[in-house]
Amino acid sequence: MRTLVLILGAWLSMAVLLVPAADAAEPGDLQMVVEDSTYMHREGEPGRFDIRVHNLASVEATNVKVELEFPRGVTFVQVSNPQWGPVTCTATRQEVEEEGIVLTGARCEIERIEPKYHQRATLEVVADATTPTEGMQRIWGSAWSHTADPMPNNNVDSGILFVSPSSADLGFIKVTVPNTAKTGEYVTVKATVRNAGPEDVTDVTVNVQASGSVDLEGTPQLEAIGGIQSLPAGHSGTVAFIARVHKDATAGPVDFRLRLANRLYDPVKNNNTAESRTQITLTNADTALELTGPASASPGDEVVYQGTWRNNGPDRAYEPDVDIPIDPRLQDVTVTDTYRQCDFNPYGKPPKVYCRRSYLDAAEVHTFTIRARVAADAAPGVLDITGTVAPDAHDPVPDNNTTRMRTTIN
Repeated sequence: MRTLVLILGAWLSMAVLLVPAADAAEPGDLQMVVEDSTYMHREGEPGRFDIRVHNLASVEATNVKVELEFPRGVTFVQVSNPQWGPVTCTATRQEVEEEGIVLTGARCEIERIEPKYHQRATLEVVADATTPTEGMQRIWGSAWSHTADPMPNNNVDSGILFVSPSSADLGFIKVTVPNTAKTGEYVTVKATVRNAGPEDVTDVTVNVQASGSVDLEGTPQLEAIGGIQSLPAGHSGTVAFIARVHKDATAGPVDFRLRLANRLYDPVKNNNTAESRTQITLTNADTALELTGPASASPGDEVVYQGTWRNNGPDRAYEPDVDIPIDPRLQDVTVTDTYRQCDFNPYGKPPKVYCRRSYLDAAEVHTFTIRARVAADAAPGVLDITGTVAPDAHDPVPDNNTTRMRTTIN
């Protein structure tokens, strides 16, 4: 505890010394941000974290310096991905003889930061066997420049360094998808992950991406994330994703690419990814709509129209919606059907009866009844009732997707 207090005290003293007193120049406010790191192994691959220095002022900041202090045993490797110009960094090392410890870190230089802009860069570090792994290990950073800063309290920030002493070899041992899938169908992508150890793991993340023509997890996206909560060494776990092929997709292959991740260091990387392919074939569903009703009616009469909506197959039809615009001379319109999938929208332009189904199986018939009253002031003429079913994209007989019923008003 005494060592921690002395180090923290030394750091805070250094942070205060790093911020120069205000001078006659126009003030410029810098803000230091140290973001949390990626997970790293204590004796394995490097960890990475981002630093950001914001210039909140309306004047340019020049000769910006950044000083970073790392936990014990962590050393600087390199800097990469500067966002708005060059960033140079060098490793620092300071021995504290009375405590018998070595403070390591990095010093970075940024030539200039435009007003209201920021500079961002990624630093790579490595840890050794002396690096603590218990509790939160922090990276401290401070920023200052030759431009006077009226608000030095935001020039210092810290981020968490995630260090693990353990490792686990995670890998895909099996990925299954159907060999073929038809347009509109649902596809299950199932992945089995094995933990070859030596450590038990929790919160294994599995990410799956798909090429075009599918939606994952029931939403219009081509990427989804799942996970396995606990996976002891020597055991396997399975995660499944549900994908739906677009009903208007074209025939051809769809590739599913999977990758897994965990906070523990994985010494074997070549089994962290997997691929599988489904061949898309076209759905073949002949949907048809028929409408019957009275040939004639008088003003004030009730009229009844019967609708028959069928799928002549051979495949299931997906989302075959029905729309029937209603002549404004028909009033008090209602619609009933066995499945309660039809309704009347009086506010449409024009008003319409519509039916919505997720799918209609081959040989399935859906009937509905429309009741209405001819307006008392309806002039003689013809009521032209036309209904359409929005077919599957690959309906082999589109001519029966539209039906017409004509009623003469006497």
